[in-house]
Amino acid sequence: MRSLWFRGAGFLTLLLFLLLPPILIGQAWTLRWTLLTLFLFVAALAYRFRLFWVRYPLLALSIGYFGFYEGSCLCETGALESLMVFLGLGRFSALLLPLIRVLLLLVVVFFFGNLFCGWVCQKVGVQEFLYRERWGLKLPVRVVFFLERIRYLVLAGLIVLPLLFHRRFFREVDPFRLLFNLDGPLFLLLILLTFLLLSLFVYRPFCRFFCPLGALLGLVHRFSPGRIRVDHETCRADQACTKECFSQALHTLKAGEPPELNTQNCYLCGQCSSRCPKGCIGRKG
Repeated sequence: MRSLWFRGAGFLTLLLFLLLPPILIGQAWTLRWTLLTLFLFVAALAYRFRLFWVRYPLLALSIGYFGFYEGSCLCETGALESLMVFLGLGRFSALLLPLIRVLLLLVVVFFFGNLFCGWVCQKVGVQEFLYRERWGLKLPVRVVFFLERIRYLVLAGLIVLPLLFHRRFFREVDPFRLLFNLDGPLFLLLILLTFLLLSLFVYRPFCRFFCPLGALLGLVHRFSPGRIRVDHETCRADQACTKECFSQALHTLKAGEPPELNTQNCYLCGQCSSRCPKGCIGRKG
């Protein structure tokens, strides 16, 4: 019952984000952000009813509309940077729009888990569709743990640098900005091509190891009631789930042991819970 009330509160909050910002902010709250809220609402419903196949059309639509049609990176790193810039400048009257944009994602992740990174972000979609399972390289778990720390350093820079120097830095080095805008310096093109090539063999290399927004949302997801859990008492440790977890959020350090879950790198794709023969992976309640 508590879980039902909690999810109801989450859907109500999404409806408020859909209705109130256009009234409070006006034209600054564009169609893009209304559609983002709708996409998140659809993702939350689809995951609730285990319609995991919906994830792929949502990612494709996100690439097509938010990416190439809008020519933008629908990524709240820009909103977070703007928030820090305005705080540094003391322009508190300008905080409302970036604050609402950041809060939208944080609230969704808290109530439902990290659906943005798993189901909506077009950067994710590009890497997701490029990845080839038959060529896939699963890195050693300890190497993954080390590489994941890089994005937290990027997140720290994303917060501190705009606050001190009053300008946005990440947008200048975000390789996907070049992909969707078809314009940028040569060094950014080289970085983009590197990530696109890596995406054929390594699952979501940019998201897992370098994306500061993914780092922030992963931290919130860690404490979300919407995260998945592994029931170690019923798990028979046959590794069916770890084989399906391309992000290696589910992993084992020793053969024959039940898998451990790195919640911060879980994107709620549903592969593990749909493949588990014992049904011991999923949300609580």
